[in-house]
Amino acid sequence: MERSEIKAIVENILLAADEPVTSERLAATVINGMPSSDFESILEELKEDYSDRNLQLVEVAEGFLLATRR
Repeated sequence: MERSEIKAIVENILLAADEPVTSERLAATVINGMPSSDFESILEELKEDYSDRNLQLVEVAEGFLLATRR
C-alpha cells in the first residue's frame, strides 16, 4: 500500500473516531505490524496539512484526534 493511501486511511479513521486514537492502534488497524514510527511521520504530515484549515490534528494523552480550531 502506498503512503498516500495509508495517509488517507489514517485521516478517515481520525475523522470517524469518537475518541482519541493511538498511533499503535492506527498501525494495527491499517497494516498489522507496521511500526508506529511510520504513523508518527504520517501524523506529522497531517498536522501540517491541517495547519491552515478549520480542523486541526491534536495530540492528547490518549492519542490523536481531529478537532475544530478555537
